[in-house]
Amino acid sequence: MREDDQDDVYPALVRALAEISPAYLHVVHADPDSPLFRTIRRMWPGTLIANPKLPGVTTEHVARESARLVAAGADLIALGRPFLANPDLVERLRLGAPLNPVQEQHLMYTGTATGYTDYPTMGLAARR
Repeated sequence: MREDDQDDVYPALVRALAEISPAYLHVVHADPDSPLFRTIRRMWPGTLIANPKLPGVTTEHVARESARLVAAGADLIALGRPFLANPDLVERLRLGAPLNPVQEQHLMYTGTATGYTDYPTMGLAARR
């Protein structure tokens, strides 16, 4: 799907959503440098969850892009695929440890363990 009118449509959507006060607003592929992201943050009165655009899925990229979004006003960060591929993502970020690469993305969220719950933790990877 292609959206050529985001700068017009999204502020209108945020205004309408703010009137009904949902628990949060989740912005996917959020770019903290984008004027649109800054507009949404300024307009949104509640909790803003941001999913970062990741130039690469490394510990450094995840930590840097997450920190940039928090600095730009995000209240929470959502990390879908990196978290699925790294069930111990928080510990890996804390230690600066390498991340499991996201593989078999087409199998994520399909209802089986393959590509969803079969990624190893650091401890399991070391024992293999």
